[in-house]
Amino acid sequence: MNNGLPQIKIAPMPERKTILVVDDEPDLLLILKDFLSEKYNVLSANNGEEAYGIVENKTSRPDLVLSDINMPQMDGVTLLKKIRETYPAIGVMMLSGQGDVRTAVEAMRLGAQDYISKPVQVFEEINIRIANYFDKQKIENQLAEFVKLRESLYSQVKILTFVSFDVVDSHGLKLGTDVLLAQYTFIEYHKFLEEIIRHYNGAINGTAGDGVMCSFESAQGAVEMAIEVHHQLKTFNQAKNKLFHPFRLRCGIHTGSAVVNKEGRVDQMFAQVLDVAGHIQKQCPENEIYISKETYDEITLKHEFLPLNTEVDGVATFKYKGNK
Repeated sequence: MNNGLPQIKIAPMPERKTILVVDDEPDLLLILKDFLSEKYNVLSANNGEEAYGIVENKTSRPDLVLSDINMPQMDGVTLLKKIRETYPAIGVMMLSGQGDVRTAVEAMRLGAQDYISKPVQVFEEINIRIANYFDKQKIENQLAEFVKLRESLYSQVKILTFVSFDVVDSHGLKLGTDVLLAQYTFIEYHKFLEEIIRHYNGAINGTAGDGVMCSFESAQGAVEMAIEVHHQLKTFNQAKNKLFHPFRLRCGIHTGSAVVNKEGRVDQMFAQVLDVAGHIQKQCPENEIYISKETYDEITLKHEFLPLNTEVDGVATFKYKGNK
């Protein structure tokens, strides 16, 4: 029921970690279990064999094992080896007596996360060591997720060339013209543009108003397509344009990396190259083609372009010589 008061969302309590304490000293086992139970779910075992049975049980499998080294039936180092071989995600810390320091160091070499000397003088030290382990584990898990995400992201990165077209003063083109006739003419314009884009193996990424953004895997193909559009524009104006004024276009082209999703569509959140192409187009005079240095470097038509003394978004630009 909402009485107009702001709704308070209560965050779920963090899941309590489970710790398995293993020691053949009943008194120490009881003390450790009682002490750690304030923050963790605690299981206990008297020897390595019993402890490994708990580890093997999926319903009782712990997040961390705190084990003595010297125990009957199965010692702590053997338990450590078996856990590391079969359940490497479970952390293991060793409890070592004064005479077990060398063995504890060997246990660290075998994969133990830490060791704590016995007799335990300050039990809070155990809490700190355990908390540090879980904090480190959390960071490592987050890092692993980040690496996985980055690998997934970069596996979808492609070098593409984006071409941005826009109609100069499209509003003025439509003034004084029958609405249906204007709509028909602009539909024909988009069909004209799409046909040439497809012919050069381009993909249309989106439209905004009368602007069109398309992409090409080949920078050469993108530039050849843009040149073809401008050469064919006069024919379009004569044959298909039913308006009082001719279509005039601006064109900007830029090459760079972009993220492509599973459907093959460019993810616009990760496509700065797309924005740069649009910005280059906006700086372009009517019936001109501007390309970036990155696109220029990829084409064989360099002799058809002249360098400009301006940059767009920090990118050097070139203009097509054949428009005039």
